[in-house]
Amino acid sequence: MRQWLGDSLQTQVGLVYASVNLDFYGVGKDNFLQEHPLKYNLEPAGGMVNLKYRLGRTRFWTGLSYMFAETLVTFDDPIDIPRMPDFERHSRIGGLTPSITFDSRDNMFTPTKGTYIEGTAGLFSQALGGDGEFQLVTLDAIQYLPACKELTFGVDRRGDLQLR
Repeated sequence: MRQWLGDSLQTQVGLVYASVNLDFYGVGKDNFLQEHPLKYNLEPAGGMVNLKYRLGRTRFWTGLSYMFAETLVTFDDPIDIPRMPDFERHSRIGGLTPSITFDSRDNMFTPTKGTYIEGTAGLFSQALGGDGEFQLVTLDAIQYLPACKELTFGVDRRGDLQLR
């Protein structure tokens, strides 16, 4: 994250990669899977770039983000399950997300007072690198309240709406 132009422009860049091994014990009570869970791996990789520009000398910002992520899902070869075929799946999302933000926090990393409200409208499509088309509208609101010198409460409300 970086501030530019006298705190009028914010840039944020992030990259992620992980390899997570998991066990699937079935849905409900499946005695066989309880004893012999299916082992699988999730391997997400991706990144995002976010730009925000302050509107005048106000606490309002307008922004645009691009995000791309790909996840590979693979199951280990099941020893005792002949009906289980080899499975490997790639899933990709890519999209642009315009945003409007109000930020009156006293510190962006460890705020002790202030308000942060952000509304976004993400547009995800094959043209932007994904597998499918969908929209995601979000609203985040966090109010920071100092309880005493050493303790601050952050009250968070979030809403999401996904359209396909």
